[in-house]
Amino acid sequence: MPGGTAQPRRPATESPPTSANDRPETAQFNKPRKTPAPISLPPLFHVGIIVEDFDRVVADYEKRWGVSTEQITDLEFPTAKLHREGRPLCPLRLHKDGIFGDRLIQPLGGRSPYTEFLDLHGEGVHHLAYVVGSIDQHLESLRATGEGAPVTFKASIAGRTRFLYLDGLAHGPAIELIEVIGEDA
Repeated sequence: MPGGTAQPRRPATESPPTSANDRPETAQFNKPRKTPAPISLPPLFHVGIIVEDFDRVVADYEKRWGVSTEQITDLEFPTAKLHREGRPLCPLRLHKDGIFGDRLIQPLGGRSPYTEFLDLHGEGVHHLAYVVGSIDQHLESLRATGEGAPVTFKASIAGRTRFLYLDGLAHGPAIELIEVIGEDA
């Protein structure tokens, strides 16, 4: 063909490709892929928001959103493990609001996942929390899907609730798994 590219001739018995899947150069990309099972989570329980000035943010929530203070708690976690290091964790102030399901968290000193978050990102969404029947079973099912999300923090509250943070599952915030244990389980 003058001025063009010659096309290879096909034998008369071979039919021309009818779609991209039939072309030899694209067939390798159209093989069925093994898709991992999706991660299964219960409904979202709360969103954890780290703040520097608890009183300022609570006042802003009350003014802007009409959200009254439902519960304010100061917590300490003497047996917490941060990045697999066993050490007492800094105390924090926790505010639970009744409309959004948010937890406003202000670290009150020392090293914690919350102070690390403030140092790296400033105020903002730290975690998405889910209540699960068994943290251990949930971690097993995550591993079965091929997820290797590291546990960055784990703690318990008064022997009745345990929780941990997983990193790398939500493209930003950590995932918190909460398990109620003890008498009220």
